[in-house]
Amino acid sequence: MVIEEKRTVEPIYIENYDEYNFVCKYFPSTGGFEEKSRDEIGGVEFKRGYYVKNKDNLVGLFSSKIGPIIFINSKQYLLELGKSKMDICEKNGNVMVFRLVINDVEIFNIEYEKVKFVNFDPWSDEEMVDFYRWLTNGQNEQKFYDFFTEK
Repeated sequence: MVIEEKRTVEPIYIENYDEYNFVCKYFPSTGGFEEKSRDEIGGVEFKRGYYVKNKDNLVGLFSSKIGPIIFINSKQYLLELGKSKMDICEKNGNVMVFRLVINDVEIFNIEYEKVKFVNFDPWSDEEMVDFYRWLTNGQNEQKFYDFFTEK
């Protein structure tokens, strides 16, 4: 479901899933966003969630009172257990495709380079280093939706 009514204190700040030094300054009411360094933003409070930069796109997830909101650039969608489906497939070798389907309608798909396990600690696995796999693995867990729903 596309989020039509957007009310929140703005902007919100979301941490980058892959790179600690980067932050997304996001405006839920307009979908506007800017990627900033932590040095540029100072001591702000972060919204529960993460994002990644994929070529010219920002894809992320943040918590809200109605549940987890996934976004690709300015477009936002509510994730609901049983109504949202995310999957990943390998296109060819190093290219993966992440797909979001809501109520049996494909909302978007995005290609990304397969995450390489280089310079990661020995206890990291694919789920921990691949943002899209992390999202996909959480989609069938009630605790995922609870965690990203603000009380």
